[in-house]
Amino acid sequence: MKEALREKTEEERSRDKKMAAGLDGIPVKKMMDQTLYIDKELLPGIEKKRGKDHPDYEFFAGVRDSLLYAIILADRYETLETRNIHLRVWKQLQQENLDLLERELSKFQTLEELYLTDSMDRYAQGVKERVKDLLKPK
Repeated sequence: MKEALREKTEEERSRDKKMAAGLDGIPVKKMMDQTLYIDKELLPGIEKKRGKDHPDYEFFAGVRDSLLYAIILADRYETLETRNIHLRVWKQLQQENLDLLERELSKFQTLEELYLTDSMDRYAQGVKERVKDLLKPK
């Protein structure tokens, strides 16, 4: 958690922007359509004509799997980016809360010092009066 909240370096920000730009350009819907076409139309046709052991079938099955992995990657990146944004907002809120609590603590410390000072002044006044009473000739 602490690792996620640390400030990023300029190099990390630049790298993240490049990755985001690359992943933003991924046409997930188009990839899903291509995957469905390969899975529902192309692979069954190749299987009927040439069989599952044919290199074309294996190639297009690999392409389908690669497209599925790319779709998963794009989805996971979007999820991580959302989490990152939420963590940055959470960090800012916690920082503001910390500032508020520090101000409150400062107020209470000041009040405590005032109460202790007043209490000690009253105690000193009581001691003075008692000493006066004891030193008075009878």
